[in-house]
Amino acid sequence: GLSGSINLAGGVVDDLVTNRHTASVEKNSGPQRIYSPAGTPAQQFAQFGWIGQNVALPDGKTLWTVPAGARLTPQTPVTLSWNNAAGLTFTLTYAIDADYMLTVSQAVSNTGAAPVAVQPFALINRTDKTMSTDIWNLHSGPFGAFDGKVQFEPNYKDVAEKVQIVPEGKADWVGFTDIYWMSTLIPDRGDASASYRAMGGGIYRADLLYPVVSIAPGKAWTRQTRLFAGAKESKVLDAYEATGIKNFSLAIDWGWFRWFEKPILLLLKSLFSAVGNFGVAIMLLTLIVRGIMYPVAQRQFASMAAMKAIQPKMKAIQDRYKDDKAKQQEEIMALYKREGVNPLAGCL
Repeated sequence: GLSGSINLAGGVVDDLVTNRHTASVEKNSGPQRIYSPAGTPAQQFAQFGWIGQNVALPDGKTLWTVPAGARLTPQTPVTLSWNNAAGLTFTLTYAIDADYMLTVSQAVSNTGAAPVAVQPFALINRTDKTMSTDIWNLHSGPFGAFDGKVQFEPNYKDVAEKVQIVPEGKADWVGFTDIYWMSTLIPDRGDASASYRAMGGGIYRADLLYPVVSIAPGKAWTRQTRLFAGAKESKVLDAYEATGIKNFSLAIDWGWFRWFEKPILLLLKSLFSAVGNFGVAIMLLTLIVRGIMYPVAQRQFASMAAMKAIQPKMKAIQDRYKDDKAKQQEEIMALYKREGVNPLAGCL
């Protein structure tokens, strides 16, 4: 699902494009770019690291090492390493699947003589200059799921005004969304807190912060975070949700009518698989829906015809009782009953 590279300066993922989707409907538009390095017009990247007191830690400028010839594929993870020359060895192991998910293992090995306390973090950094449309029913910007509830908020301007926004609850996943693409961090358990930050100059961050961990001498510690970066394909999101990511399929904002929309989408995809052409699939979907609704439509047409047929009699009643609205309404209701007409029959 993805092609790209990991930047050894900082160990960041800052170069990703989708293999299944082009940047536009034009066939020669090239692949859709999800991540770009810092300082580029489409800046967006993910970084994993640690914070702590009185200990040398890797940062965004650290040059990590990797085995010669290492190549990240669904079959071959890649491990980056860095030693702080004070008894701590840090590693970042990246694994990737066939779709849009990377699994990042942050590990620390303590060969020193004293325990060390560190706090792991993960972040997504991006510009708002490449954001898609953000309107009342279609959110583009920071979003996530907290304590099992998906939040399509705040907007970039909200974060810019407040500088930092901390959502309530533990993070199930957090990141940024556009109409068709999204980038999210998924912790391996429910003890992570999240925040959104405005860094200035149209740059924003979604931060995932884990509890402080103490690593005793001679011990090692590992923490995993999943990183989704790619297209919001409903089938793919459903599959990830089935692996335990809470409400991940709702990263697509289906609105109030998802109980109706999702089956329709499934039917449309099935038709497309059968005929291989979306135009034909849409026409077939229209015919199927019209066929299902035919009895209702026929009842509506019959009701409309009946109402039209009794219009002269209704007009006569209205003229006769124009000064007595109560009597007029009573006579009209009696007319409906005699003629077997239900004025509400066409509403559905």
